[in-house]
Amino acid sequence: PLAAKYGRGALRWRGYDLDYIDDCGYTGVNVGSDGIIALPMIWQSGRGWVCSGVDMLLLGIMFRFLAGLCLILYLHAKTSRWAQFFGQSEHGSSKLLGQLFKLLVGTFMTMFLLAEVAIFSIQRIDFVQLLKYLGFHT
Repeated sequence: PLAAKYGRGALRWRGYDLDYIDDCGYTGVNVGSDGIIALPMIWQSGRGWVCSGVDMLLLGIMFRFLAGLCLILYLHAKTSRWAQFFGQSEHGSSKLLGQLFKLLVGTFMTMFLLAEVAIFSIQRIDFVQLLKYLGFHT
């Protein structure tokens, strides 16, 4: 149709090649030396099509878990004695300690989010090649 005719270049530039819309396999995808196929490799090969809703469900669960964790921390901090650790104090040293604690919690949550996204972007693992890469298999 018209979308395929005029949008082919824009879709290919974004990692969605129309030639692979019916092919959900990983043939032709450049596998790294560690034997792991992740989403960036698939998008670079033009095979960014979603063939299963499992990835989208996992991503939704991941973000909801992180949002729930943030909400629990926020509510617990506002309704308990944690308030002094979150910069609610008027004293200089405890306010600085509270700001540093907020920075630490925010950094942990960001690292947790990035680790989740990196782990759930893995689509396939060739364990024999991974063991060779790690030096466990000869």
